[in-house]
Amino acid sequence: MKKTIFLFILVTLMINSCNSQEKKYSELKFVYSDLVEALKSKDDNVLKNFCYKIAPDQTTIEYMTKNNLCYRGIPCQLNSRNMNIKSIGDVFYPAFLEFRNRLDNDKLLEKLEHVDSTIYKFDTDTITIYIDKKSKNPISEFEYTTLRMQHKNIHDYVEVKKYGIKGTEMDVVLKSGNKIINYHIGEMIFINNKWNLFTKPSDGYNFIDQ
Repeated sequence: MKKTIFLFILVTLMINSCNSQEKKYSELKFVYSDLVEALKSKDDNVLKNFCYKIAPDQTTIEYMTKNNLCYRGIPCQLNSRNMNIKSIGDVFYPAFLEFRNRLDNDKLLEKLEHVDSTIYKFDTDTITIYIDKKSKNPISEFEYTTLRMQHKNIHDYVEVKKYGIKGTEMDVVLKSGNKIINYHIGEMIFINNKWNLFTKPSDGYNFIDQ
């Protein structure tokens, strides 16, 4: 009986954990509150883990692969080059680290907080997907351009599809004391119920006049 109860609790915790993680970045406010928390921790490992969380994760990669989606070289170039998924977060990390160090040097890090007053205006980004007709796999825009130079009738070799996905070039409003800070985090795209960062973030910031 005790064993059965223990297993039930364990399964329940696992389900709740999965649901919590799934909902974690379904809203941008959670992304930005985690960003502030990671910056203020002054812990390089915490900041690097945030980079991995905000980048497309394994579930998103699998979803994109299954639906033949490829955006900014993700995941098609990752797959073709046999690159680790963590390499995306590794690209983001130096910029976030420099941003944190600048805030710290300017005595803005200790009182940093996210101002959740941004009116988000999302565009429907048109993502163009190139499918190799022979392998049925997506290829990058660079590979498509190369094939286009090699073949006169490119559509005999490559199928071109267009998808509309919600996303935006996102600026984050932060506050430290009486200073209002604008930070350009990059291009956020909503895929598979999760906001993902697809471009390298800025390593600097500017002040907003009050």
